[in-house]
Amino acid sequence: MSTKRTRRAIMVGVICVAAAMAAGAPWAQGLPAPAAQASSPHVLPLRGQSNFRDLGGYTTADGRRIKPGLIYRSGELSNLTPGDYRTLSGLGLHTVYDLRTEGERTAAQTKWAAGPVQTFVSPKPGSPLAGLSPAGGAALTPAYARAVMLAFYRQMPKAYAPEFSVIFRELLEDHAPLLLHCTAGKDRSGLASALILTALGVPRAEILSDYELSNRYLDLADLQRAGVNSAFLTRLPPDVARVFLAADPAYLEAAFQAIDQQYGSVDAYLDHVLSVGPAQKAVLRSLYLQ
Repeated sequence: MSTKRTRRAIMVGVICVAAAMAAGAPWAQGLPAPAAQASSPHVLPLRGQSNFRDLGGYTTADGRRIKPGLIYRSGELSNLTPGDYRTLSGLGLHTVYDLRTEGERTAAQTKWAAGPVQTFVSPKPGSPLAGLSPAGGAALTPAYARAVMLAFYRQMPKAYAPEFSVIFRELLEDHAPLLLHCTAGKDRSGLASALILTALGVPRAEILSDYELSNRYLDLADLQRAGVNSAFLTRLPPDVARVFLAADPAYLEAAFQAIDQQYGSVDAYLDHVLSVGPAQKAVLRSLYLQ
């Protein structure tokens, strides 16, 4: 594949790049192995999804804590085992929001078996990154990959505002326990979770720490079994792939900076774009804090 064609493929499929990690691929060498799930109170131990996490337990700036067992985040769910579904059945999930595109959902289908839930899906047919490229026709280098990821995070608040709005609507209507997920559970789910934690009053440092947990708990084998675009990933230089796969706090900070530049502040974005103003925050905090 030529460099030009490879670059174009990255632009169309970088969400899958950040998600479809194959444990035995050459570019995976040197990536840290996921930590044992039991070492974090936020991680739900499942066999078919290593990055299934509870946002409960985080402390807000005023000293309250998010109630456990109400808001979950995860990667794709196509490899869940019968035992996993028995575990999930015990959560009493009411709502599941799938942030993946139509193409991702087709490639790794969820066969939900943990009781009836209200399901929402992103209407996007393909990658929102189509046509998004760093200036100057950059070569396939780690710097190029970083520029792509930073650009993706900068445009995500606007591109995914409709999906985020629905998630907040469901939370405001007390349709919890709620699960939101994408493919790897780190990018789209990462920003959605960060916005929820912000609305609930969790300090930025704690939000970044939650975001970085994907570096510890996302098991490369999960996404190898899902088979999402893994052939494409093996063609990437190892150092380039590692940049795409990271839950780098600079990425999340880029999204927050874009929000500040476009809307004035995260609070203004929540209020004017997602319809989560002071009154709605008060409702969220009454429902999800203790």
